[in-house]
Amino acid sequence: MNSYELLVARDLIIIGTGDYYTHLVAPAVVSLRKQGLISSVITVDLEVKERPLGVKHVVRQPGQAITELVDQLGLDEPIIILSHANELHATEAYELLGASSKPRILIEKPYAIHQKDLAILRDVLDHSGDRVGLLEYYLLMKGIPLLAFGGVIKQDSFFFEDNGILKSSRGDIREYVGKMGIFIRNFA
Repeated sequence: MNSYELLVARDLIIIGTGDYYTHLVAPAVVSLRKQGLISSVITVDLEVKERPLGVKHVVRQPGQAITELVDQLGLDEPIIILSHANELHATEAYELLGASSKPRILIEKPYAIHQKDLAILRDVLDHSGDRVGLLEYYLLMKGIPLLAFGGVIKQDSFFFEDNGILKSSRGDIREYVGKMGIFIRNFA
């Protein structure tokens, strides 16, 4: 999964809408939607929640299989962020690999709580790394630099322009984001 595939014109399903969603994911989603990088947003939780206009909310029934819920939404290759407050991220990522919609999955912490979960996570990443990623890695190494490149977020002490090159404390952002960053900057 490269940075461009991760961001452009995708349906986004966010499972779990607690503090992480409210303070980090939701503001980023608003910016990405304004730029036309996400086509639709669906949030999923165990209770009814009010959402802004244009965001669909689905209630997950207790005990409902995650693949059943996702397949009922009828989306093709959505991006799913697993950010619900439990230790099921690794096991549910594994289950989602069998969903007919062929989702791409970003796992938020905790990645694994028990040795069994860690073994599942290693297996998932080893065999399906093109469809599963760790959310913090993509935010830090791909998403935030691309948003800075595209002018969606402002430059600051972490991301700044030096002689026409966007840099971070790690150096030239193009070295770790890849050539797609140039396309995104022109696209945005």
